[in-house]
Amino acid sequence: MSEKLQIAKYWGAGCGGCDVSLLDTNEFILDIAAAADIRLWPIAVDGKYSDLEAMEDGELDVSLYNGAVRNSENEHIAKLLRQKSKIMVAYGSCAHLGGIPGLANFATRDEIMDRAYLHNPSLQSGSKVVPQPITEVDAGELTIPSFYRRVYKLDDVVDVDYYLPGCPPAPAQVKAVVLTLVAALTAGAEAPQKGAVVGASDVAVC
Repeated sequence: MSEKLQIAKYWGAGCGGCDVSLLDTNEFILDIAAAADIRLWPIAVDGKYSDLEAMEDGELDVSLYNGAVRNSENEHIAKLLRQKSKIMVAYGSCAHLGGIPGLANFATRDEIMDRAYLHNPSLQSGSKVVPQPITEVDAGELTIPSFYRRVYKLDDVVDVDYYLPGCPPAPAQVKAVVLTLVAALTAGAEAPQKGAVVGASDVAVC
């Protein structure tokens, strides 16, 4: 096993901005790659969920989970990452507090499906089909994740060690938190207290 740190990043119910925010650290991403092996990052690395399932418990040093938990796939991966990781970070507003996806909790699941698939003015006549978790086709059975009745923030479904807020987190925040965790895991530096909000500024946005 490599002596480098083992990290994972996952995108739940969100817009993708949190993944871009990691890339927005520019050349610092090379420092991350030098210090850590990225074992799972679906937007950037061709890893498989089966690879994650095969890992030993605690094999990952840090998992960064961005996005809310909207469906069964999000929850499954959140629980897997928690099981396989020493440190779990709720990365960004959606994982931290539900974010914009959390606004869906003002409507029921049926209302959302009705608006999106049955009474959307952009739909063509005859194309009004509501997706189902299991669909039988000539080639076999197609499955998609179950769409939950409400949106959950990450700590509704798993234990979270740290919260990195922001929509998305600013590059300076990301750098500071990564450096803090690397120092704690590799150099014996003091880690933030469990449950801490890390990388947050004390300056108001507006």
